[in-house]
Amino acid sequence: MNADAQLNKGSRRESWLDILRGVTITLVIFHHCYLTTAAMLTEAGSGLHLPWYSVDRMLGMVRMPAFFLCSGILFSTVASRGWSWFLRKRLAWTIWIAMVWGWIAACVLVLGVDLYPWGTPGQIRLSQWALITPIGNMWFIYAIAILAAWSMVLVNTGKAASFILSIVLAVTALLLYRYTELPAGIDNLVLNLGYRGFVFFSMGFVFAKTLLKTRKIRGIHASLALAVWTVCYFIHSQATGPHDLLRLLLSIPATLSVVYALRYLVIKCPQIWRPFELLGRRSLELFLTHQFIIALTFILLHPLVGHIIGDGLVAILFVLTLALSIMVSAVLRRAPSNAFFALPSGLFSRTQRNPNAAG
Repeated sequence: MNADAQLNKGSRRESWLDILRGVTITLVIFHHCYLTTAAMLTEAGSGLHLPWYSVDRMLGMVRMPAFFLCSGILFSTVASRGWSWFLRKRLAWTIWIAMVWGWIAACVLVLGVDLYPWGTPGQIRLSQWALITPIGNMWFIYAIAILAAWSMVLVNTGKAASFILSIVLAVTALLLYRYTELPAGIDNLVLNLGYRGFVFFSMGFVFAKTLLKTRKIRGIHASLALAVWTVCYFIHSQATGPHDLLRLLLSIPATLSVVYALRYLVIKCPQIWRPFELLGRRSLELFLTHQFIIALTFILLHPLVGHIIGDGLVAILFVLTLALSIMVSAVLRRAPSNAFFALPSGLFSRTQRNPNAAG
């Protein structure tokens, strides 16, 4: 059986989504390691070379959009369960995860540990302790809850209307971010929903069957797709002044092109991408734990800044963070009821699905 035929099977479709999530969570960790390294070197009076900056910005066009696209595909399989499912499962799970990890993050920050070396969230406010606003990268947990509720609307909306409404919501979020004074944490949530959340989640949700459908992909088409991504990045990098909407519009062809090219590479060399499939299955756990590992590695590596070539710090920090995040996640999964990553059974409901199954 060839690779194309294998991808027609349901198990391979799920594997493809896991690979996509594995790639995106790896890029998220790399991005935060890049920012941390840049902060360390800036403090030491040095800096990273320009290629690192360009690579990170180019990946930034597609990193979270692809993750939200994948989340939309996954939620398309459960949204038909209705608002009762959302309230009992997704919302309850979101509240629990926000409580556990939000309070852990708040306590760590209060103790003086720099969770976000490139720009700390500052003094922890009462609203953040009360879980009204997210702390740091916890915005993503809040965003998934909002998008899960949005999927309840999409399930009964036509394709054209869904896409138009998602654009309207995205533009509204961007305007809200630019022209209003939002609370700390909420501003980051609104910005990300505008740039990435609503549009790409809706695209994944509405076009899930098309995106999962296996079709013959030619190498020349994959090469052209990568060229489209490059052109989109060039146009965006040359833009001047406020260009929020331009960034959003350019991210659409760039992200679809990268996903298309990645699909081709997975079909041609499936074994190479197996590690990303495993990472994708633990993407939520890695997302929640990696920032604490970055804080630890920052403390350990900071004294060595003057003795290690600047660019090498990125690779060292990235490898350490990824490896330790995998190890820590494995240990935390052994907690009773998997309480660090799942809703303890009986707390809000009798049963709990794997939270990674839907975004």
